[in-house]
Amino acid sequence: MSNCALLLIDFQNVFNDPKLSWYCPKFNDALKVALLCHQKLQCQTYITGFLPPNTKIPIWNDYFNCFPDISTDSNNVIYDLNFPADSYGKIVWSPTFGKWDTIRKHIFNEPGDSIDTVYICGVATDCCVLATALAAVDDGMNVYIISDGCASGNDTQHLKGLDIMQGFSPNIKIVNSCELCDR
Repeated sequence: MSNCALLLIDFQNVFNDPKLSWYCPKFNDALKVALLCHQKLQCQTYITGFLPPNTKIPIWNDYFNCFPDISTDSNNVIYDLNFPADSYGKIVWSPTFGKWDTIRKHIFNEPGDSIDTVYICGVATDCCVLATALAAVDDGMNVYIISDGCASGNDTQHLKGLDIMQGFSPNIKIVNSCELCDR
């Protein structure tokens, strides 16, 4: 599996605080699976973090107005990663839902790099995970979504996100950690 990358998408405090509207109740379960996959898969790991984009751009200002409890200050601790990420892989910050374009710059920066498969865990399944997966497919990657390594605001949103991505089969494959890590 040396031609692969494991992407850990947005495991940040903002998604693990029950007082915030972006809370994903199964965040901790998904993070445990993600860290297990990091341990078991023979892949380079990239950890992403969402930073709020410029709210002077009207569309982003409108978006954050829908979530008054979510700070637009990128220095707010809610945007901190929720685990000691620097010991797991390269950290990449991005002000976009989809992280692939930002990650891609790091994956293919060395001569001879030849990643063709991407495994994804993260939050939220129906937003940043979905957007990242679709962009990776568009770039020619084989994409595996590790379903139990992802979480959303609720089970319905999570399953909808997985269902949408399943519609892109065989380019996107939905798997669980047991299928990958118990081989």
